[in-house]
Amino acid sequence: MLNCMKKVVLLICCLFLLGSVFCVNQVVYGIGGAPAAGAGLQLELTPSTLTAGYSPTSMLITNNTGTALWQAGDRLGLQVMKMTQSGQPTVAIPNIRPEEVLDKTMQFTLAGGLEAGDYIVGIGTQDGMQLGYVMLSIKGAGSEDFAIKTVSPGQGAAQVSRYTTVEIEFSAPADDNTLNNSSITITNQNTGSTVSDFSVNYDAGNYKAIIFLATPLDMNSSYTVQAGTGVKSLDGIALKTPFTWSFTISSEDLPPGLFTIEVKNGHGNWIPASNLAESSLGVYYYFPGQSIDLRLKAKANATLPPDYSLSADLSSIIPSLSQPLNYDEASGYWQLSYRIPANVSISGPCEIIISTQWQGEPFPAAIMMAIMNINPKDFNMGLAGDTTDWSTIKDFTCIPGLVFERWDNGMRIARLELGDAQHPINLCGIDDKGNPTTAAATQELGKNMELAYGKMSMDMAVEGMAAMNLPATITMHNIQSKGAPGVKYTDSDGLSQVAIRPGDSNPSDLSGKISDYNWDSANGTLTIKVNGWSAYEIIPVLDPPSGSFKSRYDTPKTAPNRNHSWTVKFSAPVDFTSLNALSADAGILVLNEANQQQMVSFAPAGPDCIKIIAPNGGYSPGTYTIYIRDTLRSAAKPAKALKEPIKFTFTVS
Repeated sequence: MLNCMKKVVLLICCLFLLGSVFCVNQVVYGIGGAPAAGAGLQLELTPSTLTAGYSPTSMLITNNTGTALWQAGDRLGLQVMKMTQSGQPTVAIPNIRPEEVLDKTMQFTLAGGLEAGDYIVGIGTQDGMQLGYVMLSIKGAGSEDFAIKTVSPGQGAAQVSRYTTVEIEFSAPADDNTLNNSSITITNQNTGSTVSDFSVNYDAGNYKAIIFLATPLDMNSSYTVQAGTGVKSLDGIALKTPFTWSFTISSEDLPPGLFTIEVKNGHGNWIPASNLAESSLGVYYYFPGQSIDLRLKAKANATLPPDYSLSADLSSIIPSLSQPLNYDEASGYWQLSYRIPANVSISGPCEIIISTQWQGEPFPAAIMMAIMNINPKDFNMGLAGDTTDWSTIKDFTCIPGLVFERWDNGMRIARLELGDAQHPINLCGIDDKGNPTTAAATQELGKNMELAYGKMSMDMAVEGMAAMNLPATITMHNIQSKGAPGVKYTDSDGLSQVAIRPGDSNPSDLSGKISDYNWDSANGTLTIKVNGWSAYEIIPVLDPPSGSFKSRYDTPKTAPNRNHSWTVKFSAPVDFTSLNALSADAGILVLNEANQQQMVSFAPAGPDCIKIIAPNGGYSPGTYTIYIRDTLRSAAKPAKALKEPIKFTFTVS
C-alpha cells in the first residue's frame, strides 16, 4: 500500500512540473474541445520496456478512449521524467516534439542514453495544458542475468588480514537500497556468530558493493559470506540463488598499511615520504652517489611479534641485493641507509619492497619507490643554461621553484620559472591506488612540456602534471615583432583565444590568465606571469606579407558598420584547416594601417566560401587590408594552392 501511495505522489509531482515545461514562446493555436489532463484518458506506450543504453528508438503513443486528441499536433510536446529512489522526479529529456501525429496516435523518437529505472512520459501542449501520461521502464543492460561476477577475498582465500574489506562485483547495476545486513550475512564458522556491525558502500561506476567492518575479524578464524536473493538489480531483478563463499583470517595481526615511512631529505631532515604521513608507500628521487635513508615505524594499531624483523629488497637497483633494517628500540624505528654506487646508470622508478619473514614466506610491510636518475637536462629537450639540476634539489616534496631553459645552437629561446616559496612543488605525489603518477609524468616531460620559439605549453590533461599547475614566469627570447606582441592561449575546448592583443600600447589581459606583461623591444624579449597553465603563444606585429599580391580593388571598399563580416568565394571547395587564424603564416590575414594583426575569426559560408568575422568589439575606424596567401589550399586531393595571392582593402568610418 505504501509503495502504491508513493508512486501516486510521484505521478502528481511529475504532472505538476509538466505544466510549466511546455509553456514556450510560440504562437498558440486553439485545441478545440480537448479534455483536461486525467479526464478519462487511456494511453498506451509501445514499446513500454527498453534496455539501458539503447539506440534511438521510435515509439508510439495510442489513445484508447476513441476520442481524437491530436488535432493540434504542431502544439504537442512530451517530457521524460525519471522516478528517483529519493522520491523526487527529475527531468531526463525535456521538450520532445512528436514526429507524426494522427487521429489517435503520435509517434516520437527518444535519443539513447537513458539509464535503468522507471520513467513517466508526460504529454501536454505548449501553453501548459496537460493531456496525460504513460509509463516507461528501462531495464539495466544484462540485468536479465543479474549475478555476482567476482568477490574479494576470493573463495578459499587464506591468510586474509583481519582488517580486510569485503567486495562484491555485480554483472549489472545494483539497487543500493537492497545492500544491507539483511540481504548480506557474514558468519564466523568457528563460533557460529553472525557479524552484523558493518556498512555497505556502493560503487555505482563499477557495480561493486564494498563492505566495511566496524571491528576487525577474529584471527585464525574462517568466515562465510552470503549474498541472498534480497539483493536486486536497479530494475528490480533479484539474484536467482543465494551466493555463498568462505575465506580464512590470518593467525597474525598484520593489518595493511602497517607502517608509516619517512625519508631523509638533502637538508638532513626526516620527512613523510610522498607528503602523506599515514602512507606505507614512499616516493623519493635519488642519484648515483647519494644515500637512500629510510625509516619505518609501526602504526599505533599494529601488534608485532617479539622477533619481528624487516629487510629491503634492493634488486631493482643492484641485482640480488637485500639489506636488513636496523631496529632502534628507544625510538621504535626500523632504519635503512644505503649508498647508491656511482656507476649505477639505471633511471626511472625502482621498487624497493620492505618485508618480513612470516610463516616462512616474505610478507610486504611497505613499498618505497626510488625514482632513479631523473634529470630533465638529460631528456634531449634542448634544456640548458639555468635549467635546474635535479640532483641538487634538497627536498623533492617541497621544491621552492624550478627553472627550465630551452637553448638552440647556443641561443636562448625560452625560459620557464615554475612555482615559488608560496607555491612549492611536490614531485613525490601518488594517486589513490598508490601509483607514483607525478614521477611518471616527469619522465615524459619531453611529451608533456614544450618550450619553443614564441610558444610554451604543459599538458595538464596528463595525470600527474597537476603538481606543476602553478603560477609561473614565462620569458620568450628572440621574438621577431614590429611592436608589442600579443599572447594567445588554448582554452578547455582546444581553441585558440586571444589574451592580449598585438600592438596594444597598454596591454591588458581580459582572460585573467596573465598577471604581468613586459616587452623588451631592444632585445626582442617578452616576459609574462601566468596564474595557471595552458598553451601560450606569441602573436607578433607583422610587416605586410612579402611577395606579389594582386589587388582586387583600385579603391578601398567601405564597411557598412564596425562589425561587418566579409564573405570570400573561391572557385573550388576550401580546406579550412589551412586558414591557421592566429598565426603569422595564416592563410588569411587582416592587418590595420600599423600592420597590427586583427583578431578576426573565420567560419565556412559554404564549401567554397569563407566568412571573415570582425574582432570582438568590432574594427576601429581606419583602413584595413585582407591578405589571402597562396598557403590556402583547396579541399580536393591533391590539394591545390591559389593561382596567385590576392589582397583587398576596406575602410571603417
